[in-house]
Amino acid sequence: MRHLASDRALQTICYAVLGVWSIVALAPLYWLFITSLKLRVTIGRGLSYIPWVDFQPVLTNWRAVLVARPADLVAPLTNSLIVALSAATLAVFFGAMAGYGLARFRYRVLRLGSDGIALWFIGQRLVPPFLLILPLLILYRGLGLLDTHLGLILAYTGFNLPLAVWITRDSFASLPRDVEESALIDGCSRWQAFLRMALPFSAPGLGAAFAICFIFTWNEYLIALMLTFKAAQTMPIYLAGHGYNAVLTILCILPPVLVGLGCERFLTRGLFSGSPR
Repeated sequence: MRHLASDRALQTICYAVLGVWSIVALAPLYWLFITSLKLRVTIGRGLSYIPWVDFQPVLTNWRAVLVARPADLVAPLTNSLIVALSAATLAVFFGAMAGYGLARFRYRVLRLGSDGIALWFIGQRLVPPFLLILPLLILYRGLGLLDTHLGLILAYTGFNLPLAVWITRDSFASLPRDVEESALIDGCSRWQAFLRMALPFSAPGLGAAFAICFIFTWNEYLIALMLTFKAAQTMPIYLAGHGYNAVLTILCILPPVLVGLGCERFLTRGLFSGSPR
């Protein structure tokens, strides 16, 4: 009985901690939502928290963004979708090939083995983007890639690649070799075994890598600020330069939230099932 009572007490404490943490995590989203329902005059009067009690909610801000000038939102939203989806897909595609090679073969480059090469890959992600933005700007100006979708896609693919390699490598390392060996015995080439067997069985890791790369690309500000002007402007840049910030912020965070929810199963399995050898 004492053991059961202690388990219930521990469970109650865990639920209480999770409840408090949920309130802390959701409080900024709630504040953002109620702010989108306030007039600027209402915001200037002071703090107010409860609609219809502290203030009268209105849809003026939403109408201004979605009804009055919806065309202004379409271009940056489309640009962000094109760039984020393309960059995440390319990063996962090339990262999966590199991750598979590092998980299945033994390499030696100078003093680095396969594990050292994998660490070198993830180490590149620690380089601050602002150190590379000026050389990238000069290079893009010479190649004519400034303010283009292609330029942003190439830049974000390169920045996302280390994450994709690291995540997919762990996913392939946790996959039994028997899966591919059976395909090789049946006459498949190594490339066919990779495409038909390794990739489908490593779907959680690929999904996790895609979600993380998509979210990073969608939220990135500095690279888009330096490499775009108007034609390829993304949502973070559009948000920073316009009013109605609460409404635009909600619209800006919806796509990565939906991608995260859609890939939740892959995120939990892909990030925690694999482990380096």
